[in-house]
Amino acid sequence: MTFPFRFVLIALGFLSPNLRADIRLAPNSEISTPRLALAAARAVEERPVRITVAEGVHPLEEALPLGPEVSQLTWEPARN
Repeated sequence: MTFPFRFVLIALGFLSPNLRADIRLAPNSEISTPRLALAAARAVEERPVRITVAEGVHPLEEALPLGPEVSQLTWEPARN
């Protein structure tokens, strides 16, 4: 795990008073694939977690393993 990615995960823990963590999935960013977004969501202790998906191509090489540990996870389109 690189330093910027760790920083993003730590920063997510302090984002909002309503205990909702927001993760942004965007091409050419630190979190640029659905698998990285899911890993970031799993690393966040607070629930619910929202992953906003920016416009672009997000490679998905295999199915994402979803289970009860991400039951309070939503995927939404990013609003620009």
